Amino acid sequence: MRDVHANAEVSVERGVAYGHGKLLDIYRPDSGSGPAGGPAPTVLLWHGAGPDERYALAPLAVAAASHGLTVAAFTRRAPTTGSSPIEDLREAGAAPVPFWLAHGTGDVVVDIAASREFAALLTGKGWPVWFEEQPTDHAGIIGAEYDPAAGRVRPAAAAAAVAAGELSARMVAEAAGVLPQAGATG
Repeated sequence: MRDVHANAEVSVERGVAYGHGKLLDIYRPDSGSGPAGGPAPTVLLWHGAGPDERYALAPLAVAAASHGLTVAAFTRRAPTTGSSPIEDLREAGAAPVPFWLAHGTGDVVVDIAASREFAALLTGKGWPVWFEEQPTDHAGIIGAEYDPAAGRVRPAAAAAAVAAGELSARMVAEAAGVLPQAGATG
C-alpha cells in the first residue's frame, strides 16, 4: 500500500482476529524492521468508542508505519475496565506514564474540552503530557475526512487534515521512541 503522507511503502494485514469476535489490522514498514534495523516497535491505535471502525484509523496507521513502526488498529472502551481513561485515572493512583494527545479544534463529534480536561488531569498528577491542538475536525486529526456519499471516512485530501494526520503519526513515532521528542507541553 502506498503511503500518501510520507510516500513510503507499508504492508497491511487486515482482519486479524484477536478475541470476542473482534478484528484488527496490522501495518508494518515493508522493510519489516525499525529505524535502527531491529524489530519495528509496535504501537496500538485505539479509536475510543467507535464500533469496529478500523478503516477510520487506516490513514494514521499507514503514516505511523512509514516511520518504522508496526501498528495494530483497535476500537472500543477499555475492555479491562469498561470505562474511559479519564474515569480510570480519577479512581486510581497509577504510576506516571507519558501521554501524547492530539485533537482537532474544529471537532464537533468530541468536544476539545475533553482532551484539555484529560491533559490538565494528567499534568495535575505530574504525568508527562504532549498535547497538540490542530486546525482540523474529528477525522482530520487522524489524516482522514468524512465522505458523505460513502457514509464513512477516507484518507484526507485537505492540507490541514493531511498535516494533522502526519503530526499525529510523528507523535506516535515519538512515543514509541523511533523519532526524537519535540518537547512536553501542558
